[in-house]
Amino acid sequence: MAFRYFPGKSQAWLESALSDVLQERRDGRAISSTGSGDVNAAFQNQRSIDARQNEILHDLNVLDAVTYPRADISRPTSTTARFRD
Repeated sequence: MAFRYFPGKSQAWLESALSDVLQERRDGRAISSTGSGDVNAAFQNQRSIDARQNEILHDLNVLDAVTYPRADISRPTSTTARFRD
């Protein structure tokens, strides 16, 4: 089974997320922030719009390789582990 950045998400969800990323790019945003847990717990994960777009396109390719061919997708080049207490 192929690696997915968003396991369990449907193609429709991924296409909606891609639309949001493209809208953020049109609006001129540079970084998207997502939080984890309670609002007061300060774990933030910040990724560039390009990184989010590549992750979404990768998963769309896994689900539908004809519509989203590999030529439009750059493969992951590195992995960073994050450890929390």
